[in-house]
Amino acid sequence: TSSKQKVEQQEQDLREMFIQHTRLDCKIAAWPLTTSSKSACDSMAVDTSHLGVTFPTKPVPLACTHPVVPVPGGSDWVAAEYSNKSWAALVEPVKPCTTTTTTTTTATQAWQANYNELLGKCIGGHNIHPFHPLTLQGCADLCDQTPECLSFEYSHWDATNK
Repeated sequence: TSSKQKVEQQEQDLREMFIQHTRLDCKIAAWPLTTSSKSACDSMAVDTSHLGVTFPTKPVPLACTHPVVPVPGGSDWVAAEYSNKSWAALVEPVKPCTTTTTTTTTATQAWQANYNELLGKCIGGHNIHPFHPLTLQGCADLCDQTPECLSFEYSHWDATNK
């Protein structure tokens, strides 16, 4: 059931309780009840229009606009941010993620205070510079010390995955 359906059901339940309560008030006011006063209270029409819920229309999503030009990750941005840098020759092309690395950790690591671990995810086109070999904490420390660094990717490197 959707949220709207739940609210509609609650609205219907509230209307029914209001009708029963109003009819009970009628019977209390007519006490001691006669057959005709009980019948009149049981059959009285109760206005529940004030209990209606108005559902707003769902807003239309706004068009995606980038507040920054050139758009990060776009070819103009890559040219401006990488091509004219002294370390541009050291940057490796971004490779798509093809495997998922699973890490099991029982204790919270220091790097987790400032970074979230997203297993099997890559941020393509934004690499500043690859560094080998570093630990997760080493990557976090290096990113913390590099003003233009916002995140980092980490993979276990060995002779089998070059």
